[in-house]
Amino acid sequence: MKYSMKYIVTIATVAILAVTCYQGYWLVNIYKELDAALLRDLQEAVRAADFEEIVHRVNKMRDENFGGSMDVTVGAKPDEEQTTLKNESKRHLDDEESQTNLNTSLPNNNFEEALRDADDVMNVGLSMQRGIHSGLDRLRDIDLDYYESCLSHRLDSLGVNVPHATLYVQRTDSVHCDTLACYGTPMADADVFPMVLDLNKNTEYQLLIADRYWIVLKQMNSVLMFSLFTLIMLILSFSYIINMVKKLKALDEMKTDFTNNITHELKTPIAVAYAANDALLNFNENNDPETTKSYLTISLEQLNLLSGLVEQILSLSMERRKNMKLQKEDVVVADVVDGLIGMHRLKAKDNVEFTVDVPADLQLHTDRMHFSNVVSNLIDNAIKYSDGTPQVTITAARSKHDTVVVTVADKGIGIPRERQQYIFDKFYRVPSGNLHNVKGYGLGLYYVKSMMERLGGSVSLDSEKGVGSTFKLTFHE
Repeated sequence: MKYSMKYIVTIATVAILAVTCYQGYWLVNIYKELDAALLRDLQEAVRAADFEEIVHRVNKMRDENFGGSMDVTVGAKPDEEQTTLKNESKRHLDDEESQTNLNTSLPNNNFEEALRDADDVMNVGLSMQRGIHSGLDRLRDIDLDYYESCLSHRLDSLGVNVPHATLYVQRTDSVHCDTLACYGTPMADADVFPMVLDLNKNTEYQLLIADRYWIVLKQMNSVLMFSLFTLIMLILSFSYIINMVKKLKALDEMKTDFTNNITHELKTPIAVAYAANDALLNFNENNDPETTKSYLTISLEQLNLLSGLVEQILSLSMERRKNMKLQKEDVVVADVVDGLIGMHRLKAKDNVEFTVDVPADLQLHTDRMHFSNVVSNLIDNAIKYSDGTPQVTITAARSKHDTVVVTVADKGIGIPRERQQYIFDKFYRVPSGNLHNVKGYGLGLYYVKSMMERLGGSVSLDSEKGVGSTFKLTFHE
C-alpha cells in the first residue's frame, strides 16, 4: 500500500503537469493567433479610417461645388516580368494642370492572377488610395480631426481601450521623420502602424499603440478563466482521490487490527467458559456447591462478554445495510430505560448508581430495537469509563420544538477536547488514557451516530477530561 500511494501521487503529479503544459502550449498558440489578427485589424483600421476621411472630403467638396477635377487610373502591363499598376492623377484648376505618376509592382506576372491573391488585392486598393491622395490633397487639405474621429471609432469597435496616439508625419529618411500633427501623447516602446499617403511627399499616418498584449489577454479572458477553472478542478479532484485513498488505507489498517483483536477476544471467553464447564463435568465429583457456583459464575461472565462482542458485530453489520427497514412505532421511553437499567445492573461487576428522570407518559415514535441499542451503548460506555462506582444519569423530555431529547451522563474519566471530533469515527478509540483494561473496538459510538442519522435524529457530546461526559440524543418527530 505504501508503494501504491507513491505511484498514485506520482501519476497524479505527472497528469497535472502534462495538462498544465498542454494548456500552456494551447494558450500560447491562441495568443499568437489573436495577436496576429489584432495586428491585421489595427492596420486595416488605419486604412479604413483614411478612406472614410477621403470620402468625407470628396462629399464636402461636392456640397461646396468646388471647382476642379481629378482623374485616377489604374493600368497594368502584363508583358513585363512583373505586373505594374500605374496611378495617374490630374488636376485641372485655374487652367493649370499637374500630373503625378505612381508605379506599384506586384509579385505576380499576370494581372488576373494578382487579383486572386488577397494580399495583392490589398496592394491594388492601397495603390488606388494613394493615387487619390496624391490628387485630392492638392485640392483640399486633409481633415485630421475627422480622421482621428473615424480611427477612434474603429479602435473602440475592436475593443482597443489602451492608450494610443495618432501622428501625421513627413518622413525625411528611412529612420527620421517630422511630425506635422499629433493627437494624443506619443509613447516610447509603442507598436507603430503606418499608412503611407503620398509617395512623392513621403507623408504618412502613424498609429501608436502601447501595451498591445493587454488587448489580446482581454480577448482571451474567457479562455483563460476556463483553463484556470479546469486546472483547479483537476487539482482538487486528484487531491480528493489521494485523500480518499489515504482514508481507505487507514480504514483498512483499522479493520485489520479490529479483525485480529476481535478474533482473539472471541476465542478467550469461549476457551474460559469451555474450561469451566469441563472442570464441572470432570473434576467436580463431590458436587461442592461453592465450586459449582464459582465455575458457573465464570461461565456466565464469559458468555456475557461473548454476547457483547457478538452484539457489536451484529450492530455493525446491520448499520451497513443501506436498505435496512425501520419498524417505527410509539415507544414508551421509560419502559425501555427501565429494561436497560436492569440488564446493565446484572452485567456490571460493580454496583452502579442510576439516576433516572424520564416522564412515565413520554412516548417516542421510533424503531424500538435500534433505540434500545443506541441508549444501551451509551449506558455501557458510561459504566466502563468510570472510576470507582459508576454514576449514570438518564433524562428524557419533550422540548417546545416538538423534539424528544434523551441524555446519558456520567462522572467518569471524560474525553480530551482534541479527541472529541474523532470519537464517532469507525474503529476510533481514544489512545492511552487512565483505564488500560477497558475492552473496546471503536464501534459503539460509530453505531450510535449512524443509527441516529437513520432514525432522523442527531447525537452530540459535552465532555471534560476528569469531570465526565454527557451524550445528548435529539429525535425530530
